Amino acid sequence: MFSYDAVASGAPDPAVFAGQVLVQVRERKGTFFTTWSPLVVAPVVAPPPPTTFLELLPTLDQWERDLFDTCQFLVPCHEVLHIVCTEPIVFASDGGAASPKASFGWVLSTNQGQCLLHVSGPACGAHSNSYRAEGYGILSVMRFIFRVNSFVTGTLSESRLCCDNKSMVASSHEVPAEWKRTPNSTQASDYDVLAEIWATHNLLPVTSCPAVLHIKGHQDKKTAYEQLPLPAQLNVDANKLAGDYMAAHPDTDYTVVPVLPTSGVQLHLPAGTITYNMKKEVSMARTTEPMKQHMIKKYG
Repeated sequence: MFSYDAVASGAPDPAVFAGQVLVQVRERKGTFFTTWSPLVVAPVVAPPPPTTFLELLPTLDQWERDLFDTCQFLVPCHEVLHIVCTEPIVFASDGGAASPKASFGWVLSTNQGQCLLHVSGPACGAHSNSYRAEGYGILSVMRFIFRVNSFVTGTLSESRLCCDNKSMVASSHEVPAEWKRTPNSTQASDYDVLAEIWATHNLLPVTSCPAVLHIKGHQDKKTAYEQLPLPAQLNVDANKLAGDYMAAHPDTDYTVVPVLPTSGVQLHLPAGTITYNMKKEVSMARTTEPMKQHMIKKYG
């Protein structure tokens, strides 16, 4: 029930109607009928597409932004895009782990040794290991090449990607045949990172795919840095980037992995995201606490 003052006058307070919809009311034999006009909604104007790689980064999903968490162009971005289309380039990636943390780093350089770009970021997972960290490094390079393709009109020049983990180099090369991709195969160690590497590889033009090569790591332990060949120098630089990232981000939660789209599913336990030995980890999670309570009750 409501009432109104038929003799009320004066200008209404605009604040009373803020956010309200104007309606028309008519009365007929004690019944009030209301009508209103549809709201006029302002069209949503899409933001302009990014024109540089750095403008692109904030628009990416979280899992991909993490692959470029620290991204430093050593020369202007437009010069990097010109170079990667006009002369051969070399990437060197490395990864490291110091439980519970792990990280990766990579360097982009010309064949003449001009460093163009430094990138580093976290390698997440409940149980850190260098193999997974190396995989994150290769994935980051692959995603960089994939994204750069959208900013250039031609094709990218010949490139090499040097990595000092022979197992990861072999795994990133050996895309399993379709008939081998069974549900059980998705339980393989660090499958989510490998699957994303393979999926990104398939998105790249053949001419843009880098040749992934193994290189002996930490050669500066026996030979002065200045005397090393360029790929070995870049490997040392990448290793330092990975270590510096962990040192600069001591409070980062490395245990939870943002879901990678190709794998599409993850196992999260109190320890974090499980990326290998899944059957064992599930069994341990199910039985450890009851066994602990039993031992406390029996011997405590």
